Amino acid sequence: MKGQTKLDALKKMVLDQMLGSPTIIFTFYTLKENFERKTFEEYKQTLRERYFKTLKTNYKFWPFVQIINFTFVPLHNRILFVNVAAVFWNTYLSWMAYKPITGKALEIGVDS
Repeated sequence: MKGQTKLDALKKMVLDQMLGSPTIIFTFYTLKENFERKTFEEYKQTLRERYFKTLKTNYKFWPFVQIINFTFVPLHNRILFVNVAAVFWNTYLSWMAYKPITGKALEIGVDS
């Protein structure tokens, strides 16, 4: 039963990282640009420069945090642990969102 629980936790983490993270990061940048009344071109440039970099960092950060959380953190401290990790993640996300646009977008499979 114990191995099944760890496998279930791993499945949930993978599902979250494959579906949840891309959607949440995309929505974050979309709302930010909308609230700041940016043009569609500015919005596209922000996504080109920041979306994949943010997603890549997410894939380095959250699986590591969740593995520690599910493996070492007692059940009654897990929410606190994730919330502390979220402070660091939100700091990174804010930094990414408000650093100046360089004009050097990451182009994946597209020739400029």
